[in-house]
Amino acid sequence: MKKTYSLLIFLFFTGLSFGQNTIETDTKLIKNLITESFEEVFSGLNAKKMDKFYTNDFLLLENGVVQNKDSLSHYFNRALQEKIIPKRINTIEFIDVKISKGMAWVAYQNHAVWKHEETVYGKAHWLESATAIWTKEGWKLQMLHSTKVKIK
Repeated sequence: MKKTYSLLIFLFFTGLSFGQNTIETDTKLIKNLITESFEEVFSGLNAKKMDKFYTNDFLLLENGVVQNKDSLSHYFNRALQEKIIPKRINTIEFIDVKISKGMAWVAYQNHAVWKHEETVYGKAHWLESATAIWTKEGWKLQMLHSTKVKIK
């Protein structure tokens, strides 16, 4: 009886530990997904990278405008036609990440600065949230929701 009780306690705590490790790992993966998607897609103006980070039905909801992968691709292609293409530098401050049953949501502050050489072309600050789902390729973003914040 004592051995059975000890075994049950061991299995219970091992299961709790495993569950925490999985959530910690997934939290890191979700944060990397956000950070890397902004670096590779938005900073790189690279529509070809969208499939790596976004589901086929991905939506970006930004200040009352609904965009998808096609409209973002069109935007990137237009931006790449400019004479000077400033580098977008992102700073992301995570607020919270929640993960449950193959779905995740994340809230964060997103700050961007556009620079070329020493010239700053613009700055922006958004309060954003995102949803991600677990796919056969791993975590992918299904939706981003973005609200512009006034820069002080």
